[in-house]
Amino acid sequence: MSPIRTLRHSRRHFLRIVLKSAALPLVTTVSQAAIRPGTRVIVIGAGVSGLAAARELHVAGCRVTVLEARKRLGGRVCTDRTEFGGLPVEFGAQFIHGIRNGKDEVNPIYRIAQESGWKTKRFVKDSGETYRVGKPLSNAEDKALVELFDDFETWLIDDFKDEHEDDIGMSVERAIAAYANENELSSQQLLDLRGIIASDLEEDKGGNARRLSVAGYDEDEDYAQGEDQCLIEGYDQLPALLAQELDVRFGCIVSEIDYTKRKIKISSSDGDFEAEHVVVSVPLGVLKAKSLIFTPELPGAKIKAILRMGMGVLDKVILQFPVRFWPAGNWFLNLERTAPYGISFSSMEATHPGSNILVFWHFGSHAVAHEAMPDAELIELVMGHLRQIFQDIDVPAPSASAITRWSKDPFSRGSYFYPRTGSPISDIKVLGEAVSDRLFFAGEATSKAYFGTVHGAYLSGLREARKVLAAAKD
Repeated sequence: MSPIRTLRHSRRHFLRIVLKSAALPLVTTVSQAAIRPGTRVIVIGAGVSGLAAARELHVAGCRVTVLEARKRLGGRVCTDRTEFGGLPVEFGAQFIHGIRNGKDEVNPIYRIAQESGWKTKRFVKDSGETYRVGKPLSNAEDKALVELFDDFETWLIDDFKDEHEDDIGMSVERAIAAYANENELSSQQLLDLRGIIASDLEEDKGGNARRLSVAGYDEDEDYAQGEDQCLIEGYDQLPALLAQELDVRFGCIVSEIDYTKRKIKISSSDGDFEAEHVVVSVPLGVLKAKSLIFTPELPGAKIKAILRMGMGVLDKVILQFPVRFWPAGNWFLNLERTAPYGISFSSMEATHPGSNILVFWHFGSHAVAHEAMPDAELIELVMGHLRQIFQDIDVPAPSASAITRWSKDPFSRGSYFYPRTGSPISDIKVLGEAVSDRLFFAGEATSKAYFGTVHGAYLSGLREARKVLAAAKD
């Protein structure tokens, strides 16, 4: 998810998180004797969820093979070490989202990082500067903006959502209009609110307000204490750790899963495989694209859930400059008069001091439109935003750049799940349900508590491993 959490959640929002938090075990303890000897399991996808499942199953005594279409580990965890002088730069997941929840339970990814001795750095979300069409907001204006958003979010959660909890077609866009009308916002206040919603809600979910579901809003939980954490030496340390001792076949593109017979047949670019159980950990976007054929077809309820659920897009344009020209702090935001209303940048100074690297974040339909642009044209668009923000500075040309296009990636087809209008939150549970106790589904989109996060993906892998082991008992 996006790091640009410019505003703290309301106290009532935090209390909801505390009350909803529930304990989740970090490991599965199943003896090797508890399963049928030689139980064969295929895991499709070497992202965090697939690797977590595979590792648990391997430790429990299963014969596990991971089939990965890419030629690397990690899936949407993608650390680049070539474009910026050897620095580990995140093209995909960038943060460990929080440390502890309200029950003092530790984020499992943070725990792994600490136990592994990985260096982390806190990314302070409220250390930034906000502009309005290139003009810095005064302290009073910034305070008013914070209060406006806090009031909107509290109203959205405690009032509007309760009134429309059964209306899966109600969008955040319509909620904004209702709030503006009810509170008689001025045109400038409405523009400011839309800008901060863009940088907080829309960017965080990877979808536009007109498609974000009010009914699905605030249905997830988080580790609200401790701020986001960066892995200094790269997020790819996680999949590398999980994959140790596993049989991973790279460049193996699965085309069909035939579970007609007792032994499941998997057809791939690397030949056919058979197994008693299969864990499907491909992203929701791949399932929506129907590039993976199931024989027989998946149950109707699961197909409907896949079609309804939202696959968000959050892309980055990463630029390195010869000098730093932006203010101190981890991010800055420019409020604009037209969609997307809020343009956000984050700095990589927290993890790589002196690197002079900025990340431009774009989301939803705006990101999809930008993905169709040539690199040079997209970089010039981003430079135009920077020149507007820093009108009194001769903004230098970037010395290095990188661009992500997650919706065009055939093995992800987007960034992560978001609650979409028309999709009840129960679709998440339906997506994660096993088929015939032989076909299992993992991934962040199957995690009602932690969708859109790496820890959600990880925990979903452990969950599915437990299901497989229960099904594989003598």
